[in-house]
Amino acid sequence: MKKTLLSLSVLAAAVVAPAHAEKLYDFGSLSLNHIEWFDANPHHDELKFIEVEYGAGYTWGSHYGFIDLEKNQDGDNSISVKQNVAINLGDSDFAAYGQVFHAESLEDRQDFYSTDWVAGVQYNGFDFGKIMFKPFLGAVYSNANGVDAEFNGGMYGHLIVAPINEHFTITNWHETQFGKDDNFDGGKTSQNGAIAAWYHTKIEHLDFGLQYRYGHHKLGTYAQSGNYGLIFTGKYNF
Repeated sequence: MKKTLLSLSVLAAAVVAPAHAEKLYDFGSLSLNHIEWFDANPHHDELKFIEVEYGAGYTWGSHYGFIDLEKNQDGDNSISVKQNVAINLGDSDFAAYGQVFHAESLEDRQDFYSTDWVAGVQYNGFDFGKIMFKPFLGAVYSNANGVDAEFNGGMYGHLIVAPINEHFTITNWHETQFGKDDNFDGGKTSQNGAIAAWYHTKIEHLDFGLQYRYGHHKLGTYAQSGNYGLIFTGKYNF
């Protein structure tokens, strides 16, 4: 966890260093989530979690992060943390991209923990009107319980945000990892992400979401190929 906290601190430092730059937007939310898994993974049946999500855009780039506090059907607690930052490369449409994701059991860290560091580039030049599409490509460095930190292939990822109207939005975040080391979740490639439909209610700041969550050779699925399920979300935006 110390290495992970250091990595998150470095990313945070990259965010606050150009503090004199102009802020273009920011957002934050607190949500309650319930996952019903479709698969037979013995580590998953149902999962509840509280998520704090935050992000901002500046003239120099952007940052995003979340913290999840999770409880499974057996009452075991875990935590997941993600932080990423994109720093614009001059006046081009490219940005230097860095990401850290960490998950671990709060009951017994030796039972489960996993960390991925990603370093690469993000492309911000696509223009599809109101639809946002931001892809990235990077190298992955990972460690997990029983496995020393080592190079773990590459990753392609993207974020899509598609507003339908004032009340509905479709989103998709996705990551494909390739050239993986066999020590991490099995398989040379993995898929990870969620497709979500969001309803923006007439109550100010309140959203409801239905998310299809998927992971193939990911999410700690050592004994099988994947996880698939639905996330029911109530979110307060601030």
